[in-house]
Amino acid sequence: DAAVGSGAIRGLRSLVLRDAKITVHGGAVLGCSLPELEILELDACRALTPAGALLLVEPLQSLRRLALRNCGLKLLTVEQCAALRASPLLESIDLCGNELSAEAALALAQPGGAGLKELRVAESDAADDLAMAAMALTTLEVIGLASTRVTSEGVQLIALGLGSTLLTLDLRSCKLDAGSISPALQSLAALKEIDLAHCIFSCGDAIGVASVPTLTALDLSESH
Repeated sequence: DAAVGSGAIRGLRSLVLRDAKITVHGGAVLGCSLPELEILELDACRALTPAGALLLVEPLQSLRRLALRNCGLKLLTVEQCAALRASPLLESIDLCGNELSAEAALALAQPGGAGLKELRVAESDAADDLAMAAMALTTLEVIGLASTRVTSEGVQLIALGLGSTLLTLDLRSCKLDAGSISPALQSLAALKEIDLAHCIFSCGDAIGVASVPTLTALDLSESH
């Protein structure tokens, strides 16, 4: 907290912090000190708390990318997640590693403000209702659902809704049915990257992946 009130940082457009001891008070001061901030990335800043995250983010009206990874924000409410999502220019939001509830994760997938291009909620209770909501985010290019409760049906919904825009799909450690990936891939015409590590994977899925002409990156480590 000691450094966040410095007037010297008011012109910052990007701020990345890891393991910083930012408290509720520090979050409030920092949010009011960075009127031009466009990129905020905090990793493992566990003193922040949900209230501190809100006090930090709400004043940042120029924010385009928000990442609050592994910050111990498990208790974020639906209303607080909706407020984080409401930044008017926000294009990218990453709350991976916070063990969000299904309802809180779903609130991040609601339309609003600028068109969202990236949504990452790995290690949350996100389920297929988030996949259904994501269908309406027609500008979405990246969706990260690693270690969530999204099923094969959710992947099909994503493919149906985002087939022409989605570039990156992270399904690492999701409990998908063998043979369910190949049909979805047929609809993902723009896909460049897919992570299927630690997933159940059939021969048909392997053939389907190999048949995606736009694919440039693939992770199948420890799939079976």
